[in-house]
Amino acid sequence: YETYGTIELTEQGENLAKKILEELEAETVFQYKPTEEEKDSAYSIYGYTKEMDEHLVIGNDKINVNVVYSYNEEENVTTMHVASPIANYDY
Repeated sequence: YETYGTIELTEQGENLAKKILEELEAETVFQYKPTEEEKDSAYSIYGYTKEMDEHLVIGNDKINVNVVYSYNEEENVTTMHVASPIANYDY
């Protein structure tokens, strides 16, 4: 995975995640947005691109790109991870 510095858990972060998928020529399959009460939780977006051979199937959807960011309250840092096919570790 790669870390893209600090960002806020806001629309700006969501737009950055979508831009990464766009650059990878990936279509958004689904996303998890924290509610207002969960504002310090992780945001995750899953996509699929034909440019990568490996993928997972969840339900009827193929997934091979995952962009997730989370906030570390103790360090006051937001970290973004880009994974393929998905981030399957604690973030």
